[in-house]
Amino acid sequence: MKIKYNLDLILLYIIFIINISFFSLIDLSDDIILLCNLFFIAYIEIKYYKQKSKSTYKFKYIVLFTIILIITSSYQSMELYNQSLFLGIRPQRHFFVIMLLYFPFSKLLNLNKISKEDIIKMIYRIALIQLFIQIAYYISGGRLSFINLFYDYRYGEIRLRADSCLINLLFVITVSNFIKGKNRIINLIYSVINVIYVMFMLKTRLLMVSYLGVLVVAFFIWKRDFAVKIMITFVAISIIPVILNTEIFQDTLETILEDDPNDIRAVGKAYYIEKLKENPILGRGYINTDWEPAYVASGMSRKIYLNDNGILGFTFVFGVLGLVWFLIWYIKLIRCRILFAKKRKGIYIFIILCTYWNTIT
Repeated sequence: MKIKYNLDLILLYIIFIINISFFSLIDLSDDIILLCNLFFIAYIEIKYYKQKSKSTYKFKYIVLFTIILIITSSYQSMELYNQSLFLGIRPQRHFFVIMLLYFPFSKLLNLNKISKEDIIKMIYRIALIQLFIQIAYYISGGRLSFINLFYDYRYGEIRLRADSCLINLLFVITVSNFIKGKNRIINLIYSVINVIYVMFMLKTRLLMVSYLGVLVVAFFIWKRDFAVKIMITFVAISIIPVILNTEIFQDTLETILEDDPNDIRAVGKAYYIEKLKENPILGRGYINTDWEPAYVASGMSRKIYLNDNGILGFTFVFGVLGLVWFLIWYIKLIRCRILFAKKRKGIYIFIILCTYWNTIT
């Protein structure tokens, strides 16, 4: 019996795993990851060069416009901090290549070589493995030295410094599966583990806010008997007091309310807005931390980090030009999600994913 396999899908799995450095088990350099991504892009484009699909690349101009953003942000850094163009452009090559992955992904989908369900299953499987490896590292107190992760301390306890992008998407998928009735018990367990991971291992306030938003929206769109919802509400009420007393929840609440002007995020936002007034259109340029004047000007020497300030940090680097680019991309993405959800009658994952991105940005 001949075993059928999808080589394109297998390569897609490999590329995803390479981009997370084989679940942090192999210390791959950025350049190796970059070359693997370029190889995958070239392979798919060459393989299916003569095959045309009815669908077009809806986001092609948005993707290609990243070249303009990279050039303008590098130029601004040269003008403002005397940072060389090389130091601005070189680190951003990864950003551009990741965006270019849109083309082979779209081609494979449009030619029906892979399906959207294949991608969701792939993220689900890879993220689960990544999640449990990171949990094992945390439980060991960082003693599993063969896992290439880092940690620091927050609230007197270990906090993981790890990439959680796919794991966050796993949370969206498991919550969506739960309210659709797919393997409800196992998806509930994975969702709970995910919340514990973010709350007690990553200890990231912004992610906690986004997770909370996802859970609230999922609860209200879940088509279930009223009595079942009441029962779940009572269970939640019994757990909430424990969560309310945790230090990270108190910090998360302050992040939402933003009533402390001395909070580092509030300080960062005020600083970014003040500096953006000087260069609103093109922003303050790409910050290469290897160039001291740029590092100091970004506020990082005062513990002000771009990632902590979401879209404002992005605007600080790329200016209003970058913000407009992001909004166009985001609005177009939402429109495509709505059309897809209506067509497939699967509005759950659309609503939940939008809630996640709205809160995280």
